[in-house]
Amino acid sequence: MIDEHRRRSEDLTQELLHRHEKELRKQRDAMTKVHQMEQETVVKELTEALSFGIRSALEEHTKILRGNTNEKIKRLKIESDHQSSNAIQELTNKLASESDHAVKHLRDASFAELDVQQSRLRGEMAAEHASKGKINVTF
Repeated sequence: MIDEHRRRSEDLTQELLHRHEKELRKQRDAMTKVHQMEQETVVKELTEALSFGIRSALEEHTKILRGNTNEKIKRLKIESDHQSSNAIQELTNKLASESDHAVKHLRDASFAELDVQQSRLRGEMAAEHASKGKINVTF
């Protein structure tokens, strides 16, 4: 009988241990599920925060790039306007120089033509006076 009591006692102890082990497993599984859900929530929140941070950083970078691009456009426009102004000034100077040269050439040609005409007229006048008998040529 003592053996039987001992055996029963051992069986009960084992049964209690198995129940307790089963209960501990359930608690562990429940805690694991809660922990997994918490981790999923944390990962989701971190993902959203990271996404927001990246989006914000990209938006800021885009603003900076737009600003830099606009500044570069302004500088290039100023440089282009300056180059255009220089080119116009160069062309104006060249045109003025060519005009001055053309006017000088026309003036010289006009004086030469005038001298030729004066010489011709003097020659005609001298011929006319010579034909009348008067020779009075002045140059």
